Amino acid sequence: MSGPSYPGGYPTDPSNQPGYPQYPQQPQPPYTQPPGQPPAYPPGQQPGYPPYGYPPAYPPYGQPPRQGGSTGRVFLIIGIIAAVLIVLCVGLCVALGFSARIFGTALSTAASQIATQESTQLASAQSQQTVSNFCDSVSTQDYGSAYSYLSSSLQQQYSQAQFTQDNQNHDRTLGKVTTCTPQGEPSLNGPEASITIMVTRTLAPTPNSSGTATPTETASATGQITLIQDSSGSWVISNIDSSLNML
Repeated sequence: MSGPSYPGGYPTDPSNQPGYPQYPQQPQPPYTQPPGQPPAYPPGQQPGYPPYGYPPAYPPYGQPPRQGGSTGRVFLIIGIIAAVLIVLCVGLCVALGFSARIFGTALSTAASQIATQESTQLASAQSQQTVSNFCDSVSTQDYGSAYSYLSSSLQQQYSQAQFTQDNQNHDRTLGKVTTCTPQGEPSLNGPEASITIMVTRTLAPTPNSSGTATPTETASATGQITLIQDSSGSWVISNIDSSLNML
């Protein structure tokens, strides 16, 4: 037994179907909101949907956390390192400048001392050489050569002829100079030098009235010779002690 067939394949309203009694429908009272209770939703708004006419609300976009803290620390560390390097560079420059000044002063002082020492050594050697040359000339009775070692002031006091004659007289009465030796190093005092020499004279034996020769006599004398530098820088004799009997 098959069921009822419906035109169009869908059932129609049962109240309109034949064979079913119709009952009167009871009217339903309208729903009213209980007193004292607000409506669950505003008029025209359903739960889960935005009001009609408004776009749906979205949560605000969260900003990414700021990285300023770590960046600031990096710049702070870099600044501290840069400041330390600057201070070290300045300190190093000051130290180098101070050291260079000290080194320059020390070098200048050392150079000055070396120059003074060399000048002193040169003056000592030159003045001693003058005295040695003078002694060699006197020991060989070469008084013309010995005269050339006298200063211009002494040459004004003694002519070459007078100088030669005086020394020849000393040779006859005191004996000829056989040795003339500088004693020690010259003493320098600015442009002046002095040196001590020892002179030994030997008096040749001469026969006396009876024809007997006197014994040979020798005598030594010590005195000082003073020298100065002339305009050409050469060291010349400016004075001879009278004890030497050479003037």
